[in-house]
Amino acid sequence: IGLTVGETIRIKREERGMTQQELAERLFVSRQTVCRWESGSRCPDLIMSRKIATVLGISMDELIPSAEAPLSMGSDGASLNGRRIFAGFDCGGSHTRCMLVSEDGRILGRGKGGASNYLFCGKIAASEAIRDSIVSAFADADLPICEIEGMFIASAAVEVFAGGAHEEFFREVTGCKNVQCNSDVYPVWYAGSRFRAAVALIVGTGTVAYFLNGNSFIKASGWGSLFGDEGSGYSIGVAALRAASGMADRRLPMNDNFYRAILAHFEVDAEHPRQLLRVLRSEDTRKYVASATEVVMQLCENGDPTARLLVEDAADSLALSVRTVVDQAEEGVSLLFSGGLLQSDTPLRRALLERVSGDARIKDIIITPERESLVSAAAIALQNNGLSDSAERLMRSAGGDA
Repeated sequence: IGLTVGETIRIKREERGMTQQELAERLFVSRQTVCRWESGSRCPDLIMSRKIATVLGISMDELIPSAEAPLSMGSDGASLNGRRIFAGFDCGGSHTRCMLVSEDGRILGRGKGGASNYLFCGKIAASEAIRDSIVSAFADADLPICEIEGMFIASAAVEVFAGGAHEEFFREVTGCKNVQCNSDVYPVWYAGSRFRAAVALIVGTGTVAYFLNGNSFIKASGWGSLFGDEGSGYSIGVAALRAASGMADRRLPMNDNFYRAILAHFEVDAEHPRQLLRVLRSEDTRKYVASATEVVMQLCENGDPTARLLVEDAADSLALSVRTVVDQAEEGVSLLFSGGLLQSDTPLRRALLERVSGDARIKDIIITPERESLVSAAAIALQNNGLSDSAERLMRSAGGDA
């Protein structure tokens, strides 16, 4: 009887004088995950298996016995009638999305994972979220996990035109050598104007505005949650919590409807409002706080005055960011809206449109659907690999089925 995967990992790790913690750090996983592999209670998938083999300096045949291969790997190579598979990613502060496409520009499958802006959630959580999105995308495509020929990663952790400094991390996480990455504004720019000069505003957990022209950009907002991102989901959530806590101790006039709705969202008894402090101990505080924005939008739709003020304040902040970058344009430009709070018909989007529609320098406003941003990330992966016709075919058929 041969060695199991876990036994091989332990033996080869010890031969190289590595502790479980040291191996975990090389793989961007927790020590507990390595421990589970070695004990046999969990088995790494194909993506992680390839990475383990590389770190331990062994072949895949040495790592995975043939009897275990079907459970761990599926097929070893693109299983699509010999055609290559490419992928686009959206790695944000709240979730990770992956889209697999064929080399002829056909959508194969989509997957999701958790937050993967590793500047906030850390590299371990980010790497797990990215791998989860890949695994679920292959499952959606009804394909065994196999090699991805090339990928483009749009990440909130990357500044525009500075992807090279981050690509090693993404190569390590995905096991793909052909990785290119850029800011999460990049696919928005491609989808809205095919890289022609434009202003892009992204509003989700965080927010940022850009004027993009050629190989240069000007940026407003996007300073992060500590002292920026006004108008974002996180800032609206913070404002809602401040309002509710102010009502709780009578620093602000009580709005019972708003107060009880916010506390109920965070599962806090209205009679014990200081339980709101549990929000600070959540696993992903930014995402949890930002989740209150949905409640604020619904309250605003129903005419709640407190919610309306929060939405108007956020719209004012976003309009200021737009004006700041539009000031840099020498002629009329398109304004591209993206991010969860602008891609659907929310009170925030309507309030913002009222504030920017009259600006003569904005020749049109293009709202990029959430799905299209991911489609354009996959299209960029195709274009970056010399498949421009397939990229355009993908963009044209974005509204169709896979």
